[in-house]
Amino acid sequence: MIAVGPMSGTFGSDHFAPTHMLFLTENDRASWSLTTLREEGVGPITWIPFSPATIVDDAMLMVAVHVFQDEGVLEGASRLVTGIAGERVDLNTAAHGSELGPVYERCRALRWGCSIVVTVLAGSSLRPLLAVFDRYPFDVRVCREDGAPDDESMPFVPEDTTLPFFAYGLFKPGEPLHPHVEPFLEDRPMPGRVRGWLLIRDGLPILKDDSIGTVDGYVIRFRPGEGADGYAAVGSREPLKQYRWKTVELTEPAGLRTNVLVGRLLANGSVDYEGTEWRSGDDAVLRDGLALVRRIADEHGARPFESAPPEAFEWERLFRLQMAYLFLWTVIERYAALAYGPDLEPGRKVKALGVDPLFGEILSSTTNRSHRLFDSRDPSDPVRLDAGNPRSSARYYFQVRNNLTHRGKGAWKDGEIVRLSLLELLTIVERMVEQTPGLRAREPSPGE
Repeated sequence: MIAVGPMSGTFGSDHFAPTHMLFLTENDRASWSLTTLREEGVGPITWIPFSPATIVDDAMLMVAVHVFQDEGVLEGASRLVTGIAGERVDLNTAAHGSELGPVYERCRALRWGCSIVVTVLAGSSLRPLLAVFDRYPFDVRVCREDGAPDDESMPFVPEDTTLPFFAYGLFKPGEPLHPHVEPFLEDRPMPGRVRGWLLIRDGLPILKDDSIGTVDGYVIRFRPGEGADGYAAVGSREPLKQYRWKTVELTEPAGLRTNVLVGRLLANGSVDYEGTEWRSGDDAVLRDGLALVRRIADEHGARPFESAPPEAFEWERLFRLQMAYLFLWTVIERYAALAYGPDLEPGRKVKALGVDPLFGEILSSTTNRSHRLFDSRDPSDPVRLDAGNPRSSARYYFQVRNNLTHRGKGAWKDGEIVRLSLLELLTIVERMVEQTPGLRAREPSPGE
């Protein structure tokens, strides 16, 4: 079942009001039934899909013809399918898949301006086809019955994995995620350029391809037979809520067809990027933010806290260190998004940090302190700082951050926990940034 409605507000709010529903019937022969929720007395429209592989594309064509009534799509489809605007259409006998291909492409290029919710039962034919929705520029959410696969089991890969990959972000040579595609490379990536404009959202580059200007990047070719694996390495680390795959022709090398990740919902939370080439090492949070935390730590963290009555305690110094520690975790979350992949939730970022060999190596050379910390919500489950246990230590440092918000903080012992944790974790993060490909801040060019 697919619900279609105008894009207004965000999912989880009351702003998604579907206007149409599509129901997939899977008996001897699959069929789509489209009904409107706005007009009473209007009967359903039924389509027989061309083939099992085109079920999703046929549903989106149905929406383009009957919901959005796009004249270009209707004109192109009418040349191939007689009576496509009627109440019952059998695509399986009316057209050839190769002829419908350009019509599907026309649908994918539309400005849909809608949201879609897909409900999938465990045995549905839609299960292996959910990735097809990624080729369409709308916001899609999937609800699954118990036993249906989750998002991670659906490969986020382009339709044609034999084409080269144009990378303009984290997978460029020298960037943090490039090592994940290196095992599949056919040759050395070469510079390239694509038509479009760069936007930034949450620190990540997003290509607006239907725009003037050009964007610099690299052409990455995968070895024959390994394109699917190479693209899976990309798709498993790039958020499908941010991007969708599109095949484009580059301006340099001129006419070269490549797959590229273009942005979804470009007007939501994005800003223009001033330049044609994005680099993770220019990130202001990692560069200027980390430097600010260091200045605060040096100024207010050099001296230990001492026991004192409340009226004489150095509250302001503690609060400054607490603020710096909270912001340091903002830096860590940005680092994790760039170094491990932007699709990680906060809890998974902490886990990824804990299992990173670089974190463990620097931790062991930075501190020999051992300490237990309790969560006031569950005092029976302490977390431990232990240089020999990076996973537990990452949880410890994160728990210090969480405990800052609890009432009753301010004793000198609490101040020491914050101060020492800030100094240790700051040193670790600084060294990790310096040693992670692409993240080291470059020296500004003359005139910058």
